[in-house]
Amino acid sequence: MQCIQGMKTNSLQKTSVNSWDILHYKTKINLIQEKLFNNISNKVNLIIIGKNLQVKLLKRNRSQCFLMTHYSSLYHIGTTLIPCNNGEISSLEIVEPYIEQRRWSDQKNHFIYRTAERSWYDKEAIQHGLQDLAMCYDTVLTKGTKKTIDLNAKTIALPTLSTKLGLSLDKATPIAIKQVMQFIEKNPKAYDVIYLVVEDITEFNLYKLLLLQHSGILHNICLFYWIHKDHDILSQLPKEVRDYIAQLV
Repeated sequence: MQCIQGMKTNSLQKTSVNSWDILHYKTKINLIQEKLFNNISNKVNLIIIGKNLQVKLLKRNRSQCFLMTHYSSLYHIGTTLIPCNNGEISSLEIVEPYIEQRRWSDQKNHFIYRTAERSWYDKEAIQHGLQDLAMCYDTVLTKGTKKTIDLNAKTIALPTLSTKLGLSLDKATPIAIKQVMQFIEKNPKAYDVIYLVVEDITEFNLYKLLLLQHSGILHNICLFYWIHKDHDILSQLPKEVRDYIAQLV
């Protein structure tokens, strides 16, 4: 039953080398490989900016700042207008978790995650950092709806958060995909298009594979392959899907 439901609520479309779409509960998720402030700024109503990207903005005009639930004053979200080809575009700035790495007297690398309330170390630092990262995605998606509610086309662009601040790609990416997909399932009419913006092909392929897995489409593709495995259809599938099927065989 889950396979059939997945087939009904999700559809798949490959558009180009660095852009790929999936439809989840009537919300289009567009995975795109480019710099956040390149062409994407002309396609969306709202851009999310992480702390590591804020330093690249020479001009900021923060008009609002408020505390996130369960966050210290270090973790805030504010608004900024960003210049683009069509004038200015709204953005939400968020300070995502930052995991420090330090080498101590034992000559080992240790992870440290600090908030105003306390600090966590090593495994606990990663664990709490990932929990707060999930809150970041949920918060910006929720707050973003207030910026796009009156617009005809409700679009938002999300970069990879915290991957340049100490959280590895393989740990941070599943959090991003899970939060985006769950938000859509709970709020199917909140956005028309959610753009997931990545900068390199490694991120692009990992995001794509996780989107396929979470949506259930990859399961259906694998099932279809097993039914028709005597026919030469494997060569027609994307490489990352072929690799995934090869791991299951």
